[in-house]
Amino acid sequence: MVFKTTIAIFFSIFFLSNIQASELKEIIIDSTEVPEAVSKWIDEELSKVEKPPIQNFESDSFFSRAPAKIIGYIKGFDPKIGSETGMYNARNDLTREGYPVTIEIYPNGRFEADIPLIHPVSSFIDLNDKYIRFYLEPGQTLAVILDWQDLKKAERNKSRDDPQKSVEFRGKLASINEELSNFELIQMDSNRFMDKVKNLTPNEFKEEQDALHLQNKEKLVQYFKENTISNKSKTLLILKNDLQTATNILNFLDYRSYEKSKDSLNNILNTEVENAYYTSFLKELPLDEQSLLVLQVFPEFINRFEYIAPLKFSPRFKEHKSKKSLLEYFEELGVELTEKEKELHLNLGERMTSNEGKEKFQAEMKAFGKKYENEVRAYAKYVKSFGAPKMDLMEPWRKKDSVLANHLDLKNNLVYDITKTRELQNRLSNLINSEEEAYDYWKELSASIENPFLKKEGKRIIEKKFPSDKQDINPDSKNVGNLSIKNKTIPLPRGKGRNAFKALMENHNDKIIFVDFWAIWCAPCIGTIERMKETRKKYKNNPDLDFVFITDESSPLGRYESFIKEQELNNTYRVDTDTFNRFRELFKFNGIPKYIVVDKNGALIYEDFKMYRFDSFLPKILENYK
Repeated sequence: MVFKTTIAIFFSIFFLSNIQASELKEIIIDSTEVPEAVSKWIDEELSKVEKPPIQNFESDSFFSRAPAKIIGYIKGFDPKIGSETGMYNARNDLTREGYPVTIEIYPNGRFEADIPLIHPVSSFIDLNDKYIRFYLEPGQTLAVILDWQDLKKAERNKSRDDPQKSVEFRGKLASINEELSNFELIQMDSNRFMDKVKNLTPNEFKEEQDALHLQNKEKLVQYFKENTISNKSKTLLILKNDLQTATNILNFLDYRSYEKSKDSLNNILNTEVENAYYTSFLKELPLDEQSLLVLQVFPEFINRFEYIAPLKFSPRFKEHKSKKSLLEYFEELGVELTEKEKELHLNLGERMTSNEGKEKFQAEMKAFGKKYENEVRAYAKYVKSFGAPKMDLMEPWRKKDSVLANHLDLKNNLVYDITKTRELQNRLSNLINSEEEAYDYWKELSASIENPFLKKEGKRIIEKKFPSDKQDINPDSKNVGNLSIKNKTIPLPRGKGRNAFKALMENHNDKIIFVDFWAIWCAPCIGTIERMKETRKKYKNNPDLDFVFITDESSPLGRYESFIKEQELNNTYRVDTDTFNRFRELFKFNGIPKYIVVDKNGALIYEDFKMYRFDSFLPKILENYK
């Protein structure tokens, strides 16, 4: 009774003294109920939202960058064993952009985060390694009440989704969140998926998916009959069933293609997939409706859709004016190439733009250039006199447009147009080197796009790549390939992430630092560290630069210590998960390896450095920042 009385007196004092919300962070509350003070804070935050939610998903307000927020409370939270942070992966599926957002969990169980959106989403936040699903719109705030015991129960059951059953929502979007959370689709048996890929024909697999789709359709009819469900929730639940079915089929076809490359004698895998097969299920989807973008499965769907076989075309070099190809030039010089070396230069344009076997192709081209260095230089001078060859970036789209209309029997639609803005992002990364070229390409590519927000997004990512603000332009910038050596730096934003990073970097003051975020379980991370071993030895005692390696607790301590000893890694840090989460938000990365370069004052030189460029970039970096 003493404890309860103390709490009661405390809250009386709290309300009399009108403590501000920021001071709530320091109040530790052990309770299985939402304290009155926390409820008041939640109500105050929710009251700040003035605009109502959108009426439907075809609203003119569907696309918006109005600030959104998630707030909440974990009843009975134990700060001694609970995390200080959760995570939300912010994504822009129109442009392939994405970065993590840290959710701060305070010792008293409150949590909050600003959620960057461009349209409504059905997504999830990760709290204590448990997924909490939600629906949110730009300009809205959603309150989420959780139970610590349910989170721990889910952990014991090794389930990420169990806590969803007892989640309480508050705010203007509470009802739609409840309606969406209370229904679960019957899912395909993922454990048998690969067996079906190898042993079912596409038609047989589609028949299974159609039957599952019908089961879920009947289940939805019953759910709508027994409950009062809003039109927005009905739209999303019906579309979720449709889109999940289509995504399952596209995944089947994608994995089937991969398995076929490993087992060419499998008659099932050799069954041809006609264009009409794609039409049979794609035509059932409302590909021109904005509501598709809301669904959590949409990113997976569009990633598969944009690479389906009928629409798979790569840009090629426009016809070059030179009279001789490299092979012809070498033959004239009397240089005898092996059959493998000749094959390397066949279909060169397609191989340069394809991701398939990219690393092997680049390694073989590098070895070829080294072996025939003098001859390649002579050919380069010969070609230069005719002007540099250029890619015809629009040729694939002319073919895709034709296939879409004439072979897939699909009209131009919103989803297809989104594949164009996504492709623009790719082209800006590797094939477009000037602002003028970028705008010319986008003008032609976007001519058939009707959605004004999509057109603005295309323009925005071009401006991001080629900033026009004079303060952002560096007249002394030197180009190396498609990247540039810059003379400007980016200051790190204030916050816990920056403070933690600066604390680690104190041992490396007055040096340029190449930072590698990695993990022992990450194969590309390990590969790069091993390849760079001799390079690190070369610069070990250099007074102007250091290599720093940061991982988290997911790297098992024993393997971690063994590996850093083997690779002679001197500046290594194995930080806790919360600190690593803050680094992910600070430097905007979802995947590893992630490389950044920091100057002697702790400001960013490169926020996304390509470590394979180290040798070519280092001299200029030292010259500019030493």
